[in-house]
Amino acid sequence: MVYVIEIITLINLLTGNYMINFKTPQVAKEFYGAPKMLQMLAVDIDNRLERLYDKHLFITRIRGKVGIKESGVHQEYLAFDGRDQHWTNDGWKRLFTDEEAKEIVDYCNRNYKRIDNHCTCIHHGGTALHFHFQLPHKTIDLRSATYSTSE
Repeated sequence: MVYVIEIITLINLLTGNYMINFKTPQVAKEFYGAPKMLQMLAVDIDNRLERLYDKHLFITRIRGKVGIKESGVHQEYLAFDGRDQHWTNDGWKRLFTDEEAKEIVDYCNRNYKRIDNHCTCIHHGGTALHFHFQLPHKTIDLRSATYSTSE
């Protein structure tokens, strides 16, 4: 059964009708080269953020490495990070309240259930609070024939 939100997400992805922000031009380039499943997840989240909170997804990382304890899911094009907290001259600023962050995580994990029993979305820190969105490794089978992990 196809749901209306899935049709709207696909139309928005295909027409470029979304307002996702990117930390750098390189992150934007990585997004446009990412598997469609990852793009569709991001577009759906962006649409939801706009409808509920009048905010947009700000993707800070897709393929880039951070630190030496890297799991590799970003380099495999299976994950992206979305900003919740950033540094300003006045200190750390949050983009979402605790309640909004919980709703985003709950929505993703309820509507994008993974077959490996891991969460599709977590909200955690590091340098700053952010959302980590990740598809399961089985998603590799859905990649197009032109997909490449080369940089």
